[in-house]
Amino acid sequence: MIRDLLDAVVPFLTNDTPIESETAESYILEVFDTIAPMIQSLALLERTRNFVAHMPSEKYLQGLEINRHDWLEYHIGTFLIVFVTIRDQCLLLINAVMGLGIAPQHCRLGIITSNKWVKDTVIPNRLSLVEKAIERHRKKRNLIVHRGKAPLLDDLCKTRDLDQLEKFALVIQHKPEAFSEQFKSKVDQAYVRALIRIDKALEGEICELRKAVWPLLTDTHKIYNQRLSALSAVLGKSPKN
Repeated sequence: MIRDLLDAVVPFLTNDTPIESETAESYILEVFDTIAPMIQSLALLERTRNFVAHMPSEKYLQGLEINRHDWLEYHIGTFLIVFVTIRDQCLLLINAVMGLGIAPQHCRLGIITSNKWVKDTVIPNRLSLVEKAIERHRKKRNLIVHRGKAPLLDDLCKTRDLDQLEKFALVIQHKPEAFSEQFKSKVDQAYVRALIRIDKALEGEICELRKAVWPLLTDTHKIYNQRLSALSAVLGKSPKN
């Protein structure tokens, strides 16, 4: 679907002639404008996972005036926000593909799935799978966005010792002379083990989300092709899918 949209939208982007509304071209652009952010979000999930797994040296972080736990919390917070946002992007995509005409701020799950053009299709079931994938992170995301509360790494990775490292990281950052090199080495080793667990956890989350999103995109692509063909037929133009 994405490749088809890219092939179709490139001629419009390189053409200086304004595109009129209520045409096949405007429909293609509208769908492209909703799916592009979703693809960027999926790529950002992988990017933030890589940032977590490839943490810079402690010396580099000191230059930024942050510690290792600050680095983890920032990127994992970004991961969780983007992860949950993909559900909203799915709703916007359905709104555009099916031509529902719902204002973006009103594109909520209940409104979309109860719409008369949607409720008797496979889309509600597909959206429920996406909802299930992101539901377990909604509260963590809301705490970050609305209260500025950092995510608990133990909760994400199902462990009991990651958040304990935060205290060590903070104290070592500001009072490094108070600890022996042997102790610092143990903390370093603990962070290496933590990064392995976190990377595995984030990889699992991305895989689960993709399993939910890909079927939705597959079925949405079918609907998109049908609507584009119908619209092109009415306008007397060949469809570009």
